Amino acid sequence: MALHTGQKPVIQQGWLRAALCLVAYLGLAYIAFPLAGVSPQAAVTEQLPIALLTRVLLVHALLVVGMVLLFRVLADGRPLRSLGLHWRGREALTGSLAALLIVGGGTLLLWLNGLLHFSRSTTATAPLLAAIGLLLLTSFSEELFFRGYFLDNLLQSMPAVPALALSAALFAGMHMGNDHIHWIAIVNLFACGLLLGLNFCYTRNCWYSIALHCCWNILEGPVLGYEVSGLRLPAFWRQEQSGSPILTGGPFGFEGSILNSLLTAALFLLLYRLYRRWYGPHRLISSF
Repeated sequence: MALHTGQKPVIQQGWLRAALCLVAYLGLAYIAFPLAGVSPQAAVTEQLPIALLTRVLLVHALLVVGMVLLFRVLADGRPLRSLGLHWRGREALTGSLAALLIVGGGTLLLWLNGLLHFSRSTTATAPLLAAIGLLLLTSFSEELFFRGYFLDNLLQSMPAVPALALSAALFAGMHMGNDHIHWIAIVNLFACGLLLGLNFCYTRNCWYSIALHCCWNILEGPVLGYEVSGLRLPAFWRQEQSGSPILTGGPFGFEGSILNSLLTAALFLLLYRLYRRWYGPHRLISSF
């Protein structure tokens, strides 16, 4: 059963609002390059320096936030508070712990088995803080779009299971152009999209997914020294991998690890059982 809010949006079909916002999202990816002072042609034909790529990602994240706010008011005809940004500490804590269990727990297992080795990085404080700030903003903007807007509108046109699966597939698809992408990483990104959206199906609140996404990226990149979905960032620890890339994730980061697959699947099932206990058998996911 699809959700009905009782409010009349400017564009009636939720799936159509989601599709139009997706088109705008893709368009902003091209607009961000000239606004950041980078040629889109150069980005296609050569690898951008990290400073330029960071500038593009920053501009794109700011554009996405503004776009989602405009769509919510102009296309949906709904107040901004409906994006799910009202603070809920339990959701934020759950998301943070989920990231710690998967990335931190998986890294601990790899380290204990001698597949990862760490040494203190000589990176200065300023680049580390800049990387953390970038990840906070990009994670927030992605969650505002993928969960707060896209998934929310899909849930107004279809049952939760296909809506959640479609939003997770889109989340994975948006990473297809990242460096060193491979099939395990694609599967893991899809599973991560399911994990990020599960709470939203129950609560219509974004703080779980925002906290999970932010903590995951910061722990993975600036703290532990992995690539973040193929992107190398300044890190507190310098990491050396001696095991199979299938286990460690290789140059794509921990999202490319089969260990990630197992931990994400296990945590998804655990959280699903907990959510049913906390919130009851919500009608939107009664078909799980």
